[in-house]
Amino acid sequence: MLQLLRKHNKKVLLGLLILIVPPFVFWGAGSSLKRSKNPTIGYVFGEKILLSDFLEQRDEVVIDLKMTMHDSWQNLDIEPLIWRYIILKKLSAQYNISVSKKEIADHISKLFGSGKDFNPNFYKTVVERNFGVSIYDFETLTRNRIQIDKLINLIANTTKISPEEVRQAYILKNTKLDFYTIRFKPEDYSKDISVDDKELADYFETNKDKYIIPTTRSVEYISFDPSALHDKIKITDNDVQSYYEENAEFFTDKDGNTKLLTDVREEIITILRPLKARNKLRNAVDRVFIQVADTLDLKKAADGIDFVDFGKTDLFHGSDLPEIAMDNPMFSKWAFSTDLDDISEPFRIGNTYFILKPVQEKLPSVPTLDEVIKVVRNDVLRMKSLETANDIAENTQNKISKLLGIKSNNFEDVCNELNIKPARTDSVTKEEAIIKGFSSGIVNSFFDTKPGNCGPVKFSKGTFVVFYIANRSFPDNDYIDKNIESFRQIYYQRKRSEVINGWYSSLLKRCTIYSLDDIIKTIHDEKKK
Repeated sequence: MLQLLRKHNKKVLLGLLILIVPPFVFWGAGSSLKRSKNPTIGYVFGEKILLSDFLEQRDEVVIDLKMTMHDSWQNLDIEPLIWRYIILKKLSAQYNISVSKKEIADHISKLFGSGKDFNPNFYKTVVERNFGVSIYDFETLTRNRIQIDKLINLIANTTKISPEEVRQAYILKNTKLDFYTIRFKPEDYSKDISVDDKELADYFETNKDKYIIPTTRSVEYISFDPSALHDKIKITDNDVQSYYEENAEFFTDKDGNTKLLTDVREEIITILRPLKARNKLRNAVDRVFIQVADTLDLKKAADGIDFVDFGKTDLFHGSDLPEIAMDNPMFSKWAFSTDLDDISEPFRIGNTYFILKPVQEKLPSVPTLDEVIKVVRNDVLRMKSLETANDIAENTQNKISKLLGIKSNNFEDVCNELNIKPARTDSVTKEEAIIKGFSSGIVNSFFDTKPGNCGPVKFSKGTFVVFYIANRSFPDNDYIDKNIESFRQIYYQRKRSEVINGWYSSLLKRCTIYSLDDIIKTIHDEKKK
């Protein structure tokens, strides 16, 4: 396999680098490293971090995320999390933070049950099936996590908070306002705005870059469907017997007696089927990749394998893509990082593997004004509507502010004179105002403005807003004394987080982290020379 892959060293190297950017676990990190370079991707406290280091830590982070977030972690950009893990792991080692076997056992018990409720077989099965690592590696990861948590707690416990600070924070949280708002929606003015041909031409000429049609690619791809493979897996008596003998210690009853094979046969089959399916899938991916790397013919490689599908698609109109790849940046990443008529490394989205080949590319182009006239007209109209709404809002705010003194600060009289109907909101905290649909930025402006004043014009959620603060009320002492304890712990945790984030930001200043996209581009350019 290595000999065949050396024919395509450029795509393998590029694929390897791209592989570490998105949050997906790949089976071939080790073998990929053997057949490609191992560049430096950063420095932590002066120590060089190689790609191999990053890959190893990435897999540990993914396992940690799987335990806490299940499938939702796949939507995260985990590159910063990997660096955080590398930095804190090195720092905790420097501090010689110890972790006992009991602490590791207690942590695992919280996840898998303790005492009589702890099932070693279940524990081993979940770890191997869901995380793809041995028990030893999983417990090493657990030790690393506990070590990092101890370090974070050590820093967080330096947080000092006085009772008065908590009290003032609680008062601010429960302060309530009565206020009026007047909204000026840009779309309300668009019908009275005209746009002539010269404005369109001038705007287009000034903003041509905005209308450039980006590079598009058409790609061929093959996908490996694990669900179609699962039912084809056959478990033999020898498979069951071997697994039973190799893992006999996990098949015990409450008294420690080993269960009979006949009693645990179905349980073993349930364990073995997905494991064998995963191994068969990986072997198939490797086998197909070798064939494709040799022939560059995806369709031919897909023929004859009933759980491999061949497809074609225009990347920007991906209606032909499998549902799992729709709107997935991973697919685009590979499509635009792979040379035309070359093939990508196998990559995974969810449980499905893909290999793709870009077959056609249309370079970026600047359209003529006639080609994008509708879009340009809408943009100019939107811009002029925003300007009009802002001007009217500021003019209204100025009129209100001048009249308030004359009308003895009677806001409703002023609005009546100006023929304005404001909306009134009574007795709301910051959180309640946000729930009612105000943005956090404008809510902060409400609470920074003294009662009796008309605030400056603010833009919130597509609308210009003029506001007037009618009244401010504070919680009384009885209310504070009765409820502050439940708030104290929340506030303490928030301050701890602020301390930890500030501390970690200071650690980052002692590190150098290179952009992986830049590394990919640099190596890609070097290979082209």
